[in-house]
Amino acid sequence: MQHLSSNQTSPSTTAGLWRIVGCLTPEQTKRFEREIQLVASATLPAQSSVQPRTRAAEGVRVRHSLWCPARRDAACGCSPRWEAWVYSRKDRGKIRKTFPEHWEAKAWRHRQLELASVERLHAPSHHTLGETASLWVKMAQEGQLRNRSGRRYKPSALRTIEIDLRLRLVPSLGTKVMVGVTRADLQHLVGRWLSEGLSPSKIRSIVNAARVLWRDLDLLTGPDDPLLVDPTRGLRLPASIGRHQRIRYPR
Repeated sequence: MQHLSSNQTSPSTTAGLWRIVGCLTPEQTKRFEREIQLVASATLPAQSSVQPRTRAAEGVRVRHSLWCPARRDAACGCSPRWEAWVYSRKDRGKIRKTFPEHWEAKAWRHRQLELASVERLHAPSHHTLGETASLWVKMAQEGQLRNRSGRRYKPSALRTIEIDLRLRLVPSLGTKVMVGVTRADLQHLVGRWLSEGLSPSKIRSIVNAARVLWRDLDLLTGPDDPLLVDPTRGLRLPASIGRHQRIRYPR
């Protein structure tokens, strides 16, 4: 079997590795990173204590705090963050995002480069969930938005969605931009609603209200502002309790 050396790794192998890392949880990734460091320290030859400054990966740069001595060419005294960027031809500018870990910045940039290769990269939308919810209710009341059957929403269904958005979703995530809401944010709310005593059917009703926002986002903000990831997909929801069966006793 032919093995690939460190300087002969194919692009497909590298892309596959980043996909694997992207599927790990933050805790699993940190544990994986520690294992790699242990293996590297055991196999690499001993190096001098003074090492030359290495160049960061292209498209990723370290960002120190304002008071950090590293800004004066001294040893770092802060917990630096990492900024990744990708150039968007559609927006004619750079799309930037900052992460607490270096591997997160590199993984994000790799995913954005894949989107750019199929012309799906665009600058993130600045519409918040609260603004989107208000606009959705208004357009649905006017009949501009229809349900999945193509019919107008019934007043009772529209009233339920409006209440779920206004009382449950907007107070918790109303100030976050739509593209910034993650599946973990919604999953955390599901757990909180369960601890507050909400029934499984009510929680599913709230999640369904959230789904219409991401489903109709292109109609709300324009076709040039698509959403690449729907955080409502893959949520772990509590099982609905069915109707109690009536037991007939023999006479």
